[in-house]
Amino acid sequence: MASHRTLLKGGCVLSLDKNIGNFPQADVLIEGTKIAAVGPNLGVSDAEVIDASNTIVMPGFVDSHRHMWEGILRNIGVDVPLEGEISYLAFVLNRLAPAYRPEDVYAGNLISALGAINAGITTILDWSHIQGSPAHTDAVVQALRDSGMRSVFAYGFPWWGKWEERQPSWFMRAATEHFSTKDQKLTLALAAPGPEFTDFEVSRDHWKLAREADARITTHVGVGSYGLDGKLQEMGEAGLLGPDTTYIHCTTLNDTEIQMIVDTGGTVSIACRLLCPCLATSHAAATCPVRPMPPEQWITTGSRWRSAPKRKGSTILMSACSSTSVKSSVGAQHTRPAPK
Repeated sequence: MASHRTLLKGGCVLSLDKNIGNFPQADVLIEGTKIAAVGPNLGVSDAEVIDASNTIVMPGFVDSHRHMWEGILRNIGVDVPLEGEISYLAFVLNRLAPAYRPEDVYAGNLISALGAINAGITTILDWSHIQGSPAHTDAVVQALRDSGMRSVFAYGFPWWGKWEERQPSWFMRAATEHFSTKDQKLTLALAAPGPEFTDFEVSRDHWKLAREADARITTHVGVGSYGLDGKLQEMGEAGLLGPDTTYIHCTTLNDTEIQMIVDTGGTVSIACRLLCPCLATSHAAATCPVRPMPPEQWITTGSRWRSAPKRKGSTILMSACSSTSVKSSVGAQHTRPAPK
C-alpha cells in the first residue's frame, strides 16, 4: 500500500541542514513518516495539501531534560529555591510526589507534552523520577504515546522514602514490556540520581543496570552545592563514565570532571539558574559553566520559560544534536506563524 503523502506548500522553510538549505518560499513533501523532498514549487499532484504560506516550516525543537510529571504543578512554586527547608527538594519531591497516583502522573505528563508541542518542541526526554510502582510507569508511557511526541522515557527512582528493593526488576519489566525494540518513537533511558545524591556503590549499580538493559543513562551532576564535592570525578576514576551518558546541570563541576566527560564522549544538557519549566521555580542553583567542550557534546542550553502557554514566543531554542533523539521525520516537523 502506498504511503500517505502530505505537501506543506509555500512556507518559509528553514531546514537547518546546509545540504538542503533554507528557502524564503518552498514546499515540503512528506511520505508516510519521512520527509521525501524539500524545495520550491514541487510538482506533486497526488498529495494532501496544507497551505503553509505566511508560516515558518522547520524541524521541531529538542528538550533533553524535563520532569514532565510535574506539569500539573505549574506555577505553584514561583521563586522557590532548589535547596533548603522551603524548597523544590523539600516541597515537591518529599511532600507532593509521594501523593501522586498513576492517574495524576498521566495527567501531568500529557499536559507537559501538549504544552511542549504548543511551544514547538517535538522531541523530549522525560526525566521521570516518579516511578512509585509499575502502574505509575505504565501511566507515563501511555501519556507519552498518546501525545504523539518523539520521546525518551527516562525511568527515575523515587527521591522520597525508603529504597524499594523491587525497583531494578520494575525497570527491567518496563524495558521488556514497552521497549522491546528501538524502532519506535518512544525509547528508554535510566534517570540515575547520580553520585551526588547516592553512595558510590549505588550509582555504580545504577550504571550497570542501565547498560544491562541497553538503555542510555541520564544523570544530574554539578547541581548547586551538591556538585562541589568531586563525586563525578570518583566515578570517572573508576572507569564508569562513557559515551552512553548524558550529564544534566553541570553548573558546579570542577575542571577535571568536565574534562572526564569530554574524554569519555559523554554529552551535556546545561541547566543553569533560571526557572523550572514545570513549576516556574528557580531551582538550577548555579551559573552556566564556561569551560571548553566540543560543540558536538553539547545537547542544550538549560534556559526555560516561566509558563509556555502564556509566553509562546519566549522558548529558548534547543539544539537538535541530542544523542538521545533520532533522525528527522515527520514527527520532528512544526509550523508556526512567520515573524512580521
